Amino acid sequence: MAVKLSGIASIRVLAIVIFLIDVVVLAAVLLVLWNMAGEKNETCSKLCLPCADDKGKICCNCHVPTLQEFLAKTFNDSLHAAKKNKTVLMQDLTKYMDVSWNLKPTAHITGSKIQPPPAGRRQGPLYPLRDWEDKGNNCLMQNGMEYRNGRLVVPAKGLYHLYGLLDLHQSLDGNNMTTEMPDSITMRFYRFNILKFTEEMLVEGFRPYQRSANPRFMSYESYLGADVPLEAGDEVYMKVSNPNYIKNPSRNVFGLHML
Repeated sequence: MAVKLSGIASIRVLAIVIFLIDVVVLAAVLLVLWNMAGEKNETCSKLCLPCADDKGKICCNCHVPTLQEFLAKTFNDSLHAAKKNKTVLMQDLTKYMDVSWNLKPTAHITGSKIQPPPAGRRQGPLYPLRDWEDKGNNCLMQNGMEYRNGRLVVPAKGLYHLYGLLDLHQSLDGNNMTTEMPDSITMRFYRFNILKFTEEMLVEGFRPYQRSANPRFMSYESYLGADVPLEAGDEVYMKVSNPNYIKNPSRNVFGLHML
């Protein structure tokens, strides 16, 4: 019986010893992990870069904090410069948009006294309108545009909006209209360039007359407009099928502007 008790005691002692060894090993592992998680005292390798406060000097310090500081400052400086440059560009763009319209060729002229075509002299089915007012409160001629003998001379190549309005009216002096009277009037824009020495039709419009119930007069207000490409030196002018119908020239307008 004593032998059995001695064997059991030995087993208990061995178990206690093994437990204590495990505790010591676990404590050692925890201590190692604790030390690994703490700050390390590494060797400070020097890195030399231009000083932040004086680009003409070189400053040397531990490479990790020095490089971090340099990259952060470089990024911040680049970002600040990019934002500043964008602001300047937006300001310049705004200024350009404000003045770009004022830099484009523009012309607006009004009708003057229009003489009927000479008797017995035919110039084809249409007659050019040559009498316009290019000076006055309702006229505009700027940025290189010129007025010459009823024509608007374009200074630069580009896409232009071209427009014209004619107020037409015919009184028949109590006589009824005859079947020979035309049903519509024709209005056209032409251009001529001395380098090509040819006349080219740009836009054409046909509109019927408006006739009164007692057929003693007919009236027509003709408007024609379009966007057309023009070359530098093009002379743009207007033709109409019967200029005798223009009774109130001051209500007529002719103009163009670059888009």
